[in-house]
Amino acid sequence: MKKLINQVGVINTLPLLLSVIAIGIISFLLVTSTAPFSKGLFKALNPKPVSNAATTSFFENFDGPPTTPQRWVPPGWDLTLSPDNDLAFTKDYSSFPVPNCGGGTLFTTPGYEYEYGVFKCSNHLMTKINEGGYGFMLLTPPALVDFSQGEAVIKWDISTLSSSGRDWQEFWVSPPDYSLLLDAERWGQNKPQKGIQIKMEGGSSFTGWVYNNFNGTEITTNPADISQIVVPSDSRLDTFELHISRTHIKFGIPQKNYWWVDTDVADLGWDKGIFHFGQSSYRPKLPCTYNSSGQEDINGIWNGSCGPSTWHFDNIGINPAIPFTIIRGDKNLLNSETSNQVSFPQSAPAGSRLRFTGTANKIEVSFDNGVNWIRASIMPQPATNPEGDEHPDDYFVPNIPPGTKSVLFRGERWWGGDWTVNNIAIYAINFY
Repeated sequence: MKKLINQVGVINTLPLLLSVIAIGIISFLLVTSTAPFSKGLFKALNPKPVSNAATTSFFENFDGPPTTPQRWVPPGWDLTLSPDNDLAFTKDYSSFPVPNCGGGTLFTTPGYEYEYGVFKCSNHLMTKINEGGYGFMLLTPPALVDFSQGEAVIKWDISTLSSSGRDWQEFWVSPPDYSLLLDAERWGQNKPQKGIQIKMEGGSSFTGWVYNNFNGTEITTNPADISQIVVPSDSRLDTFELHISRTHIKFGIPQKNYWWVDTDVADLGWDKGIFHFGQSSYRPKLPCTYNSSGQEDINGIWNGSCGPSTWHFDNIGINPAIPFTIIRGDKNLLNSETSNQVSFPQSAPAGSRLRFTGTANKIEVSFDNGVNWIRASIMPQPATNPEGDEHPDDYFVPNIPPGTKSVLFRGERWWGGDWTVNNIAIYAINFY
């Protein structure tokens, strides 16, 4: 070693070399004890990076054309749609004018398409469901709500006029390990083990709920009708805010200083969550369909006095936020009669999860073109919704192979029909 060191002219004594190395190590430890670890080093020491280092804010204003309603496939977002095979978001919209969008109307789409129901127009986003049964759509921005250091605020602008009491808005925040793709007010089957829900009631008011161990506790403090706060409108958007800390939740319209929820809660036990928002609907024409006797009738004649609401969204903001990656698959309906392969536009980062919804006795996936198969797990959900029942389940596969761009699926029939898979996406969250 002395010979080698002499050759490079750096030092010619081993003891001095060791002293220099020791001093260097001590200096490194002193510096890194007060500065953030580098990504590679920190991952070697601890698989969970310090979330504060990634904390930022999130904002989406949907600016830009078109000036008439056009289907919107959210880039980098997730879009979850009701996976029931008897639902279609393609029924005739031509009789429903769309306000706040150049006076246009939504078009009638040919055939069966899941994703027609979310539209962009004139610098904002719209949702609309014209459904003969139950339907919902939930949008997920690629940012965690982070209230680990105190309060986090979620803001959004939204229209307030409802055309039917059977058509409503929903907003959810749940920790990543408990967040359900099927979060929606639906049969009471798909409730998160932990989470926060803000729900429009009857198209005219809001309630707040906290979920723990699948049980919901209402936290509404002021149940006023929206019309008492603002003049309901489908062309004017009002700003709503949801404030969350581990021990306090507040929701309302800040410009009017009105809060449907403003209350302390027991410590949530979690401080980061995935945010969903969207629309649910159950036969929105029913209140205005009548039979020959003048009675409300699902099979009666629609009198045109009400119908599916168009909800307008804009300026979605989360602060503080932790960005994460969502990669949606190229197909949204798989069964035994379709191709069983789903491709993704980019490779899965290390530590990603595969997420999807499905109805089956079991569902398996393969990441190596069918050589090996892995049974997908079900997200934590109430015991009243077992796998193989008629209601769809939330599935996931953790730690999928880094670089994954294609997945094969196969399933077993449930008692009522063929297996199905929907809403397929890859979630890459450093938080895991």
